[in-house]
Amino acid sequence: MLEKIGKAAKQASWYLAGLNTKQKNNVLMDIADCLQQQSDAILAATAKDIEATKAGHMNSAMQDRLLLTVER
Repeated sequence: MLEKIGKAAKQASWYLAGLNTKQKNNVLMDIADCLQQQSDAILAATAKDIEATKAGHMNSAMQDRLLLTVER
């Protein structure tokens, strides 16, 4: 699955490389909109991941690097 995602990302990068600045900015704005629309799900998944790192005894500095909140 990760290999498939990686290949798709590489193909997308070739496409994006051919866009002009305005088009690239529009793509970035679309991505930002999607992230905002999915923020509740993203934050919930991140909280679950943080709890898993605590159970796995990851040090607090690494946990802080992974932590994602509305403020961040």
